[in-house]
Amino acid sequence: MSGVLESAAALLRRYHDVVEGWRPAAGAWQLAPVAVGEPEVICHNDVAPWNLIARDGSVVAFVDWDTAAPGPRMWDLAYLAYTLVPLAAPENLQAMGWPSPTAVCERLARIRDAYGCTQEQWDTLLDTIPVRVRAAYDTMRIWASEDRPGWQAQWEQPEPWRHGAGYLRDLTYIETYLDNWKATLKSRS
Repeated sequence: MSGVLESAAALLRRYHDVVEGWRPAAGAWQLAPVAVGEPEVICHNDVAPWNLIARDGSVVAFVDWDTAAPGPRMWDLAYLAYTLVPLAAPENLQAMGWPSPTAVCERLARIRDAYGCTQEQWDTLLDTIPVRVRAAYDTMRIWASEDRPGWQAQWEQPEPWRHGAGYLRDLTYIETYLDNWKATLKSRS
């Protein structure tokens, strides 16, 4: 396995395979205030650089499971793609510590291959990404307004993130280029 991107996607796949079909006897989930789709697994819901433990350049664990909840596999993988490609507006990349531009199609293909997406999962993943980014924004906005611990502080981060503005710029960027990414990646398959 080469690199953080591939090892994170492969670890997420192994985790999903292990928990698929598992239904805890009881549980109090911190469910997102938006529809996420039919549950297939217990999603981590925040597989992102800040929640990865790596050793020798490979991801070996995920941390910060406070928003874990039942959901579809591609919901989790969409957030991983959003945060690790990253699928961010160019003006947000520098603030996030990423070089600009990133090789979006190549990095998306590496996630697809490392996770082992079927064609159906791949199609679903690409369509899920903008929905997942919108849900991240809506969740932060709603939970901040409810004064949930930690969420108000995230909502109040300085620019470019204040009040989720970074999410909205990223969403516009994703919606602008998604069809192009789909076409490019289809021609490479």
